[in-house]
Order: sequence, then C-alpha cells, then structure tokens
Amino acid sequence: MAKKLETPEHKTTFVIGPIGARLEADWLLEFIIEPLMEQHPEFKVLRADKIAVPGRIDAQVINHLHDAELVIADLTGHNPNAFYEIGIRHMIPKPIIHMIQEGTKLPFDVNPQRTIFYARTKPAQIKRAREELSAHVTAVLAPEFVLDNPVTAARGRLQFEESATPKDRVILNELESIKDRLSAIEDRGTSSPENTRSLTALDTNSPFEKLLALKAQLEGQGAH
Repeated sequence: MAKKLETPEHKTTFVIGPIGARLEADWLLEFIIEPLMEQHPEFKVLRADKIAVPGRIDAQVINHLHDAELVIADLTGHNPNAFYEIGIRHMIPKPIIHMIQEGTKLPFDVNPQRTIFYARTKPAQIKRAREELSAHVTAVLAPEFVLDNPVTAARGRLQFEESATPKDRVILNELESIKDRLSAIEDRGTSSPENTRSLTALDTNSPFEKLLALKAQLEGQGAH
C-alpha cells in the first residue's frame, strides 16, 4: 500500500482589525500584511471575518488569539473590539505586533509598545511599512525574542518590586521619572509618528540599558 503523504500544518498569523471599517482594514491586510507574510509560507494569515468554520464567532476569535503563533493588530480608529482582542492576546505569552495608521494618536496604555505607523498615500510608504513589518516579524519569531507588552511589564514590575535590592529601586525610580518626562513631552504636542517610532523601537532587554537609551533620547529631544 502506498504511503499517504501528510500535509504539513500551517502556523497561524491572526489579524486583529476594526469592525465596521473594512475599507481601511482590507487595504492593510491585502497590500501590506498578506504580501509580506508570503515570505513566510509556513504561516497562514487569518482574520475573524474570513473564518469559514461554522460556530460562535467570539469563541473562535478567542481561541485564535490564544493559539496563533503570531498576532498582528491594527489599532487604527481605536475600535473597542480590537482593543478587547489585544487585551486578551497580551495575557498570552506569545508575540503580537501593533500597527496604526499615521496621524492616529496612540492610546496611553499601549503608547510604550513598539508600533508600526503605516500610510498609503505614496508607494514608498507602503514599501516602508512592509519593511518595518518584516523586521518586526523576524524579531518576534527569533528564538532569543523576549516577550514584552503592558501585561508582562506590569507582572514583571510586581515581581521586580517584591525582590528589588536598593540598587534596583534606584533604577526603578529613574524609569518612573523618565516616563513622567515622556508624558510631559507628549502634552506639549512635540510627539510625532517619527518620535514615537524612535522611542518605541528600543530593542534592549536589560532595565539598565533601557534607562540609558531613554535618557539619551530624552536629552536629544530636549536639545531641539
């Protein structure tokens, strides 16, 4: 008897998008996300409205948020459904990539998260968005990737505070001071997609390294 060939299972890239704004959501999916993920043929791109299996939509979405190897979330429009799904994903120790249309302000709770700003006015903007998404996908799929989102940060901070040495507490106080200064910069209206992109693009794991990098960026902004 001939041996039956097995079809390899695909990994899933689940896309979180706003409900009711399908034109923009479809544009991001079809012109940026799907073309980029073609470079990763082991991944199947899936969005909630494209799930063909019968069943409860909310249960299916939650299961995909839990099981998908990668999630890409569009924050454009500050859609409540999208942020609900993002919150669920942040509870799962798996990677999520945030994207938002240029000209849209990042909400406070996810402002520290590295975010890709995209636009579709010029071909160069589409190319840049694909390149940035490619860099993010490569980073989060790397074996050495360290998960970092508001939930893991909060839990990590709690554990840090419980076991912090006096030297650790000095670093923690410095980080709090930097966060206050960042908020002040935003309140003065000096933040922009370019500034936010540079401030959220830090790729350091050590709290001390983050402290030094943030200080350097703050000093650079203060000089303008």
